Amino acid sequence: MREEDIVGSGFAITGYTVHPSLGGDPALARLRDRLRTRGLRLMFDFVPNHTALDHPWVEAHPEYSVAETERTSRGRRKTTPASSGGRAPGSGLRPGPTLSGLAGYLQLDYGDAATQEAMLEELLKISRQCDGVRCDMAMLVLPDVFERTWGRRAPLFWPRVLHRVRDGVPSFRFMAEVYWDLEWTMIQQGFATRTTSDSTTASLRPRATGARALLGRARL
Repeated sequence: MREEDIVGSGFAITGYTVHPSLGGDPALARLRDRLRTRGLRLMFDFVPNHTALDHPWVEAHPEYSVAETERTSRGRRKTTPASSGGRAPGSGLRPGPTLSGLAGYLQLDYGDAATQEAMLEELLKISRQCDGVRCDMAMLVLPDVFERTWGRRAPLFWPRVLHRVRDGVPSFRFMAEVYWDLEWTMIQQGFATRTTSDSTTASLRPRATGARALLGRARL
């Protein structure tokens, strides 16, 4: 495999819709119904921290991403989308205060209230399409982590958003991918389950049995 064979990352998101060639959103709804008849639920992978370079917001709402500065570009490769007219809103991605940078993504600005509202609307829409979400690198939008990474404070995002979504869909399930010993912090934010750095899944249900109980004892 060569570099040019890779068309993009599965975490470089342009939107949460099913491609028409796969049947569109109606096909997803039918799949969800079939899963329910078998006692299964449908969970999406939600990427809260960043978008793809060709996300519609790049042109429609460049203010949603972190503006490139000398401070935020240190340690990261710059990637300027052609559609941005040379401006690099949030170009590249720094996954956290202790990790090196990645290219091919635009960092969302969680210090901006409009960005948070836009991501809330995304989750409200998703909550009508599935039964839960696994939130990729969910700890990156925590106020302390965001400030250490990008040099500006972000208001709390998760507690307010989880409450709003569950107001409409009380059974909706939130799972957080989390690192850096922040598992308990994410639970306090309102997450019911989490995935940890060694890919161990821990459930908070008190009467877990079998494999679930084994996983529960494997908490870090």
